[in-house]
Amino acid sequence: MRLRSPLLSVASSLLLAACSRASSDALPTAAAPPPTPTTAAATAAAPATPPTVTVTAAEMPFEQYQAPGDDALAWVGFYYAVAGTPVDYPAIAARLDPTFRATTDAFAQRDAVAGVKTKLDAAIAAAKANPYVKLSPVVTRMPAYDLAQSRYDLSAFIGPDLRIHIGAGVADVAFSPNASLAAYAPANEAEARALEHNISSNPLGRQIQFTVYGKVVAGSLHGGEPQLTIIPSRVVVENYLLGQPPQLLFTASVP
Repeated sequence: MRLRSPLLSVASSLLLAACSRASSDALPTAAAPPPTPTTAAATAAAPATPPTVTVTAAEMPFEQYQAPGDDALAWVGFYYAVAGTPVDYPAIAARLDPTFRATTDAFAQRDAVAGVKTKLDAAIAAAKANPYVKLSPVVTRMPAYDLAQSRYDLSAFIGPDLRIHIGAGVADVAFSPNASLAAYAPANEAEARALEHNISSNPLGRQIQFTVYGKVVAGSLHGGEPQLTIIPSRVVVENYLLGQPPQLLFTASVP
């Protein structure tokens, strides 16, 4: 998963690139025929703004959130589950299936498409049944504590200007605003002092591991590439230490 934000620099092991990529990386096709009327209609119908919906902690236990990681077909399944557009299985196979791409045998390619269809249909069904996801952790840096507001600003991690590449670059995630997670306020000054001491003592320079949970609520095509809109429901912030397991700093969740 790759992260881009004008406010953040990112650790070398998870260095994140800018959102724009060559058209050969876009879905639904790598070397496919020109866009069909269906694809063109889906692109034209892409929403200009995120949907105005909410998410609560009561909707789904956090331990039951799906964690697709770099499973490209799983993320494509989320896109089709929320976008409601027809699935172009041959184009998906041409883009993502190594067996399809490794042969020019028409029968072998047809068999590969059938295999992709089985997996993708299962992914779409799973996404419709459970649209809640846990994104892969991102290593970044914690902003300074705001003494005047007595809080940490989290908008740089889940703000509307952020884009995250998911599924090994098969799609993007954009976040819908969630005011309840825009900042984290420690319970009191003693807690804030201890938290800030732990963060600032990191020899890697306030480096943290940041994990976002959320609900997939919409999907659209941007330049032919699927973009999922997620409403954040929980963030987990851990101190990222070289050669040691991450240490939990705090968790913030929606009510």
